[in-house]
Amino acid sequence: MLDLSVFNGLPEINVLKEQEITLEKIQGELTADFENKFAELEGLDDFTLAATDERRLILDAIGGEFYLFAQYINLCMRQNFLPYMYGPYLKNWAANLGIFESGKEAASCEVKFSLSAVQPTDTTIPEGTRVSAGDNVFFATTEDLVIAAGGLDGTVSVKCTEEGTLGNNYAIGQLTTIVDPVNYVASATNTTATSGGHDEYSNDELREVILNKPYTFSNAGPVGAYEAKVKEYSSAIADVKCITNNEALVQIYIILQDGVIPSTNYCTNVENYILESRQFPDTDMIKVLPAVAHSYTITATYYIDAENEDSEDTLKEAIQDAIKEFTIATASSIGAPINPNNIVTYAMAAGAARIDIETPESFIEMENAYEVGICPETDIVLTYGGLL
Repeated sequence: MLDLSVFNGLPEINVLKEQEITLEKIQGELTADFENKFAELEGLDDFTLAATDERRLILDAIGGEFYLFAQYINLCMRQNFLPYMYGPYLKNWAANLGIFESGKEAASCEVKFSLSAVQPTDTTIPEGTRVSAGDNVFFATTEDLVIAAGGLDGTVSVKCTEEGTLGNNYAIGQLTTIVDPVNYVASATNTTATSGGHDEYSNDELREVILNKPYTFSNAGPVGAYEAKVKEYSSAIADVKCITNNEALVQIYIILQDGVIPSTNYCTNVENYILESRQFPDTDMIKVLPAVAHSYTITATYYIDAENEDSEDTLKEAIQDAIKEFTIATASSIGAPINPNNIVTYAMAAGAARIDIETPESFIEMENAYEVGICPETDIVLTYGGLL
């Protein structure tokens, strides 16, 4: 798959820079034109406006308006090029390729409903039955769940009633409140963590979707086509790695946003989506699998410059958040190495004066292309060493 790094080698599109158009240049040319014309009309050999002359102040103000207009024209012109498009311009360009999705999706998980006792007849928990963690975020069953006579429990998929990331990251066992009671149903609990929720595409996310859309036009089975097709299934999929062999076995590994390893059921749904599209060679055997976690820990001591003592608490929080961002970035790219130097970069950018890393001790290369570095928040141990 292509990512935004492909833009790095492109020349910058900036007419103002190319033509050396600056505020000072516009103001200077306006003043010079005025002085020359005034001298001509008055029959003078030379004429210069004083810096405090009100006419010069007026010309400078007009020059400022001209420069703003030039910047606006430059901005509009740049909207013809994908690296610079944003907002409505980007969405309209996406529509040219048949991309109309907003990127918003609801989180989901599996919930087990249990009966108070074995029943002599089937018990139906209707589609739309809601459960919650008691915080006004609701998850509804996506289909009827029938617990057969003689059974005590059953499991069904639920989806958050609101789209976006607010439904993500409920741990196993948190969704226990039955919002819509059903006769004979005593309890409910989620057996998988909630994941898959996604807010509207950011500009960069939509750019990447546009970049990879052409791959989906092929049904010849190239790696890029499979990876783009998987990303098309859900905006919650952060990365895809496609591995093929001579026996036409196509193994597609996926990781969700925030480094969440997808469930087997989720992978099956993605697999079915690809199979139903029929956009692949009939000889290919397709298997969608979760990326394999390569666990690691971060143990480090960080310091803050004494000059920043007044904002010490703010910087401590920012540095801790930055390290979490590093783990999320690493966990969102299958096969990406774990680089301690990048931890230093994240920490320093957040305001650290120094950071001493104990683990990981050195650069860690993934042994297999389908592995992804995962560091749970509980495995991040940061010690504040004080002011330097």
